[in-house]
Amino acid sequence: MWVERNQEHPNYARMQYVWNQHAARFRRYVEANGLPCQECRGRGGYEEVILEGQGPWSDCGFCYGTGLTTRWLRGQWLRSKRHEKQQKAVNGY
Repeated sequence: MWVERNQEHPNYARMQYVWNQHAARFRRYVEANGLPCQECRGRGGYEEVILEGQGPWSDCGFCYGTGLTTRWLRGQWLRSKRHEKQQKAVNGY
């Protein structure tokens, strides 16, 4: 990935452009080869309920809001859940 050389005064427009290109490539790839995201159950994100009304929408971190993931990201999700389960067993809750 492109790295900003001038760390003191980063080129935010260029960084945004690079991120948008990455997101477009990711979206095209997962639409062709993706698996449903288990974290958000294919919805693409979460709706945070605040009090009784509907809250703000936040994109899922594993699927970047597409509802689909790659095989590698699915493995990372499974690894993180296994780690959480082990931590709960160790801590006793």
